[in-house]
Amino acid sequence: MDQKQWDKAMTDYQKGDPQPEDLLRMGQVMVFQGNPARAESLYNALITQDSMSTNGKFAMNELGKLHFRQKDYAGAVAIFKRRIALDPNNDEAYYYLGLSYKELKQYPDAIGSLRRAAALADTKADRHFWLGLLLAQVDSSAAATIELKRVVELDSAGTNKNTGVALRQLGFYRLLAKDNSTAISLLERAVAINDKDDQALVWLAQGYQNSGNRPKACETYDRVLALKPDQADAIKGKKSLGC
Repeated sequence: MDQKQWDKAMTDYQKGDPQPEDLLRMGQVMVFQGNPARAESLYNALITQDSMSTNGKFAMNELGKLHFRQKDYAGAVAIFKRRIALDPNNDEAYYYLGLSYKELKQYPDAIGSLRRAAALADTKADRHFWLGLLLAQVDSSAAATIELKRVVELDSAGTNKNTGVALRQLGFYRLLAKDNSTAISLLERAVAINDKDDQALVWLAQGYQNSGNRPKACETYDRVLALKPDQADAIKGKKSLGC
């Protein structure tokens, strides 16, 4: 918001006649200024005026995200469920509802909400990313693979940090399947995005080791130990290779 808009919003508010747009702008400014309590008051005032308006629905999302950032996940769930009741096609509400459920360890509800967010916003990589990670966490590897592949597809530059994590997990799955060549390719891409990812490096070294490339395996285990000297798998790998 530019200074002129902020000044107008403040003037209208001080006159006791703030418009919905003023309340919304002021609430956002209060968030930026680190005053969440004031922001919440302003958002609630707007929602009370008219929760069905575009501004009211937007304020409800902002209020839910405010609670999420404050780690009031139960409060965020209540707000986002109310938001979804007003508009069942709002991907952002489903997304943050799913993340809130995840933090509450209510995994079936989290997966259902994140799945809906990904379906509503298929081109938003973060929707697929968190769904994929949660599916991996509950050991649903086939479903996780679908979502994580979509993350990689959506990153045309191949440089996003989340893409690196997705590639690491996909590489791990191929390692488990003893498809070492594909695993190596995926994990090399993960490491190219983040060369400090010690877990990706461990799995890459194991891929090299499994495929019989001792020099590359030893070199990669050394890279792991340079980052994390007590990494048990790297120590064990080097010992087994005699390097």
